[in-house]
Amino acid sequence: MYYMQEILLGHFQHPAPVDAIWADMVYISHMLNKTSFTKSILVVIAALIIVIIGYAWLSSNAFSQNYSIVYATSGEIYIGHLSTFPQMVLTDAYVLNTSKDPQDPTKSNFLLQPFAGAVWATDKVILNPKNIIFYGPLAENSKALEGIRSKTHQPDGASAAPVGK
Repeated sequence: MYYMQEILLGHFQHPAPVDAIWADMVYISHMLNKTSFTKSILVVIAALIIVIIGYAWLSSNAFSQNYSIVYATSGEIYIGHLSTFPQMVLTDAYVLNTSKDPQDPTKSNFLLQPFAGAVWATDKVILNPKNIIFYGPLAENSKALEGIRSKTHQPDGASAAPVGK
């Protein structure tokens, strides 16, 4: 590299050996290739990160199109549209409550109560993943989904007054 610097600065007084000039040129070429290689690696890594984030976002939103069930450590069961990325969010949410049947104490009644109808009504619920035991898609033929679609909010099919939104 010494000889190339001397030539470029105009201080070169004696002829340089061809091997020294060749070595300087190879060194410069290597450094240029190393820089472009590093840039190429960074571009590939950035593209990979964008693809991974895009996939996570799309798969989360596809999952949120259907109703899901979420079972919390508190024992409560939530039903709604679940989005898992970047955080777990439940929209159009219902809580599944159970009570003893007044006529037959050995049976339970189920009632879906919409979060939108609560005193503290909200349009979305942000869930803490540490407090969730499991979650998954709700089956198309489930009684809970039938109750939501019919707006009776009673998944067991018993008659109930429709609840408006």
